[in-house]
Order: sequence, then C-alpha cells, then structure tokens
Amino acid sequence: MAIEQKWPAVAPQAFTADGGAQGQITVADVRGFKVKQFVVIKATGQPDIRVQVKRVVKKTGKIIVGPPQDQQTQGKAGLQTRTDLTAYTLLAGAFLYAEEQDKVRVKKDDQDAATYEQEPTVARRVVAVDQFGDFYDDDNRVPVKFDGGITVGNVTIQDDDGDELEVNPDGSINVNIINSTGSNVVKNTYAEASAVPSGVETTIVTYMVPLILTSALLQRVSASGENVGRFQVFVNGVVVDTRRTYYGGDFNTYFEFATSSADGYSLAPGDIVLVKILHDRAFSGSFQARIQALEIA
Repeated sequence: MAIEQKWPAVAPQAFTADGGAQGQITVADVRGFKVKQFVVIKATGQPDIRVQVKRVVKKTGKIIVGPPQDQQTQGKAGLQTRTDLTAYTLLAGAFLYAEEQDKVRVKKDDQDAATYEQEPTVARRVVAVDQFGDFYDDDNRVPVKFDGGITVGNVTIQDDDGDELEVNPDGSINVNIINSTGSNVVKNTYAEASAVPSGVETTIVTYMVPLILTSALLQRVSASGENVGRFQVFVNGVVVDTRRTYYGGDFNTYFEFATSSADGYSLAPGDIVLVKILHDRAFSGSFQARIQALEIA
C-alpha cells in the first residue's frame, strides 16, 4: 500500500549547473522526481525553498520547478508558473531533495487520456515506455541483462561468389597480404660515375626527398663497380651505412634498410641521400648505384 499511496523520498542531488531564472535545475540523475511533487532546494547563504516540480526532462537532466499550485493557480496556469533560481548556484553548493509524500491523485478523465494513443493509431496505449514515460526506440533502447551463454554451430564465411573460406586443420587460414599505400610511390634513382680516380671519394648517385611530400622511407641501395672499394650511404652528410667489396668476392653490394621490424630509414622532405665510392686501385674505374625510396604523399 505504501507504494500505491506514497512517492518515495529522493536523496539529495547536487546542481550540475547554476539555477535558471525560469525554474531550471540541472542534475546528474532525474530518476525519482515526478511532476507535481514537492522538492526542497538549499544553498549556502540562501533561504531554503519548497517548490513544486512542473516538468522533468529526461534527456537533458533538467527539472523545471515553480511555486506550489493553490486554489487560484489550478490547472494549466499553475503548471506554467516558475521560480527564479539564479541565486542558487554551484558556488553556493546548491542541491535539492524530495521527502516521502502522498502521490498526487490523477482525475479519472486524465487517467483515460494518459492511456490513450493519439493519431494516427487512435487506440489505447499498448506499447511499453520507460520509467520516464518515453517510448522505446532506436535511441531509447530496452535495457537487457543476460548472464547465460550462447552456443553457435559451424559458421562458414563466403565471398560474393559463394566461395567458402578454407580453414586449415590447425584452425589457421592462408592469407595474401597486399601492402596498400594509397598514393604512395616507390621511387628508384640510378646513376653511374665513370673514370673514378684512385683515392678520391666520389658521389655516384644523389636522391632528395621532394618538398611536397609528407615523408619518405629509404628502403634499399644497390651498388657495384669495376674495381673493389668502399661504398658509403650518406643522409644529409652523415654516414648511415658502409659496405666494402674485395677481390675474390662479389663486386656487387647491397644496403637493406627495410627489415621485418621497420619499413625503412625515415626521411623528411628536403633530406638528401648520397652514395659515394672510394677505391685505392692504381687505375680508374666505373661505378654504379641505385637508391630505392618509398615516397609518402
């Protein structure tokens, strides 16, 4: 009987915004507050006031209050009166609460109207609403709690042509990974240096990262020549790697900057990459080199 006859008390709720001139109160949770319910508002330095709830707005967390209805303000006019709450601020620690109180009795005609679905359905309400009286829809979903488990049988995955994904006996699948770089471009720069004299460090090939790019990755360098010698890769004048060729070995050498853990040596717009050769043979020789870089737009 207590539930049927009484509204339960609502614990104090602190304001989350300053009170409004038209009776606006903003709180974190409006549950428990009802239209025509009496609430008490308190704040440091301000008198306690007892007002009546005129409207509860669920989605914004707002409660609109005003002076209690009396014999002169019954009906629509009474619900539209408001109380100025601008003096009840966050700084003053404003809050409100509701004591346990008798429910407001709804007239029989109003009860009928409250259960009547308006046009175009024109029927008694047969749909569920939440505790705030709002319909359940895509934006206001029915809360559901599920503690059980779901068992699903074999599931096959098919492409648009109906071909099924083949799963290996160990549960793995075979995949073909394609590195998609969008508008990124792999740039190869090749050059030769002829008649390179002994003991003179000579540039074979040069690459500069275009200024219009975001960045670039130096992936690899290949070099070779007629004589054995020392090949070095420079970035902005600093040596980043060195390789040597020798008699009895391969006259070709490679610099690998792309590894399993890195996509390459990072370059910024305007960076300059050089490949240089230095040999000590008595006669001159010709040398070749190629720089491969991934240009990132």
